[in-house]
Amino acid sequence: MNYFSSLSTKTQYFDTPLFKLSAAMTVQSVVKHFLTEGDKFVVSQLSPLSDQGGYAIASNYGSLVARIIFQPIEETSRVFFSKALSTTSDIPKEALESAANILVTILQMFTHLLLLLGTFGPPYLPLALSIVLPHRYLATSAPAILKVYVLYIPMMAFNGILEAFFASTATPDDLRKQSRWLLIFSVCFVGASVVFSQYLGLGDAGLVWANIVNLALRASYAWIFAQNFFTRRNAGQLVSLRGIAPPLPVSICFALCAIVTRCSYTWYHDRPLTIRGQLPHLVVGVGCVIGCLLACIIFERKRFQQIRVVFRRK
Repeated sequence: MNYFSSLSTKTQYFDTPLFKLSAAMTVQSVVKHFLTEGDKFVVSQLSPLSDQGGYAIASNYGSLVARIIFQPIEETSRVFFSKALSTTSDIPKEALESAANILVTILQMFTHLLLLLGTFGPPYLPLALSIVLPHRYLATSAPAILKVYVLYIPMMAFNGILEAFFASTATPDDLRKQSRWLLIFSVCFVGASVVFSQYLGLGDAGLVWANIVNLALRASYAWIFAQNFFTRRNAGQLVSLRGIAPPLPVSICFALCAIVTRCSYTWYHDRPLTIRGQLPHLVVGVGCVIGCLLACIIFERKRFQQIRVVFRRK
């Protein structure tokens, strides 16, 4: 009797919760891989062969920052969030505060990176490209694409750290829900690629704009998840948009410097793209950078002290 009852017992070769989690993460990884590498497929379908080389060059140069700087930050943060937080509701208050400080601090850094690149990137990118890129590549679509990378790089940073937090704290249900939204975002990416590159005439640069839209949607989803995560644990005040935004005087300073550097570019753009030929333009840029740094030091001294304390603890 015991023999037959043992035969009728259902044998489980896998742990059911772990198997469901693995399946959800596998589906999510496939969708993310398409969103990450989908631009290469789209460019092969929409762009002529002569422009595909320029896109590859720009993509490789632009992704260097992500691989060298952002990826270590994301991996380290993912490990920290996984250790400090769990999916249960009884997380210690100290752990919540520490995780929120790390998340907000990194987002503050990336906000300033966005201000810095958005202010000084477009006026000085032509000079930088003339120095970094070989001369034969300047005639391809690479310079136009790298101009858009000025905004794409900060968006990669925002999305990377927010999705690192999501991956560290999400439940299997959260992963399945995100996978469904990622499918919607992939459709939006394909549609935006066609609209920007074909109908708006942006060419390969339109694919980068489509990637920016895609990353903005993914980052927004992860940001809403992070806010809900802390709100459910009565700590919603620790994570807010106001906490990562720079003070108004700092924003005004960057805006004024953006106007000044663009005027300087207009005055000196017809000069040779060499350091000597663009020296007055460079002097203007250095002065504006110093002004922005002074504004940050004056109006964000407490924030920088907090950043230093957070990274010392980390």
